[in-house]
Amino acid sequence: MKNKILLFFLFSAFSSVLFAQEAGLPIYGIKEFTPENWYSINSATLDSVVDFDFYEAFGLEKNTHLIGIQGVYMSSHIVKGKRAADSTFMVEFFDRGPLFAGEGYWNFQGFLPEDSQFAKEFNILGGWKYNLTEFLVFDIGGNVTLSDKKVNADGRPAKHYGEGEDVFGDVYFGLIGDCFLEPFVYFIYDFTFYQKEFRGGFAPKFDLEPLTAIEGLSLEILTYGAYTVADRFSGRNQGDYWHNSYTYFYGRTDLVWASGNGLRFSAGVGYTYNNDGSEFAGPRNSELGSDSNVFFRCSIGYSF
Repeated sequence: MKNKILLFFLFSAFSSVLFAQEAGLPIYGIKEFTPENWYSINSATLDSVVDFDFYEAFGLEKNTHLIGIQGVYMSSHIVKGKRAADSTFMVEFFDRGPLFAGEGYWNFQGFLPEDSQFAKEFNILGGWKYNLTEFLVFDIGGNVTLSDKKVNADGRPAKHYGEGEDVFGDVYFGLIGDCFLEPFVYFIYDFTFYQKEFRGGFAPKFDLEPLTAIEGLSLEILTYGAYTVADRFSGRNQGDYWHNSYTYFYGRTDLVWASGNGLRFSAGVGYTYNNDGSEFAGPRNSELGSDSNVFFRCSIGYSF
């Protein structure tokens, strides 16, 4: 393993994550915010607590939530810069709406690889976004994943002697620039594998309607670099936890068409690279996977 600091954040001309971003439907600034200047702090959340209104605070008013479902096909399921599974289908249900003057979101995802040697997973993710200033968004949340096989900290099945975990999860917080290239930085902590990750990149979206005359057509890009280190990468090995750390890059470009009635289609390609070293053997000669992967993905979804 190459235990190095983060080498760089790669730049490019998608979205949250990183998490709840797969739906591609950000709702920044649910509560109107009219700043005096670019660095004015948004007090809407504090105001919503002081002048508490239950229905408004939890987004229970009519027509304030965005609810949807989508199906995704991935030629490779990528987790933390590595191929966790080959040909995989993902079904996702999501709900987004007002929460204390920001955006509350929930995602429920099921990952179903075609090959039974890979792990089937169910993931529950929830979080909250809030415009701290006119151009700066705060994001905090977490998720829990249940797997039908024990997996390592990078999501691949732990095939040797049952090492790894079949229930795991993490918490995260980050900052997003609500501007042209949508830059972001995140810190992620996995409380199961004692894993820390530092991630930073860009998630811009470009409207293609002026160029193509096709209403609802856009290009979405997600690209980031990350450094991750796990103190118990694959559970116990001869009585001791096995550690691992590496740097990786993830990049993806999607062509997206969204209709006015809630339908959404996307197709794109991606590339990921990690410096963990495919020649290195882990505990009991377990394979760490290839250093680089090219993958394809497409999706169809509906929201209302």
